[in-house]
Amino acid sequence: TLIELTIVVAVAGVLAAIALPNYFSLRENSLRASCMSNQRYVVEAASLYIIENNIVAATINVQADLQTGEYINPPPGECPNPGVPDFDDYSVDILNERVESVTCDEDPVDHLWTGFK
Repeated sequence: TLIELTIVVAVAGVLAAIALPNYFSLRENSLRASCMSNQRYVVEAASLYIIENNIVAATINVQADLQTGEYINPPPGECPNPGVPDFDDYSVDILNERVESVTCDEDPVDHLWTGFK
């Protein structure tokens, strides 16, 4: 009957209202974790780059310096944010012969990795 159908639709709507915000929150957290995992990989490669090339201070490009020098093989996964074409959107700042920061240029606030400090 129409009343039963209305009740089923209402219950489905309530369940969707509960589930969808949780889904989007979990999705954002997984994207952030993926980006930070990529950045850890970049930090390890940049640390090797610093040692082998005696770098004291610089800002390096992941694609030009790390991939070309075969410090990153295979390249890290793409930045999980939509619209970011590839992994070279990470900036690596080096100061006093150590990696000072790694940021995702597309979303530096949410995807700044500070695990090495």
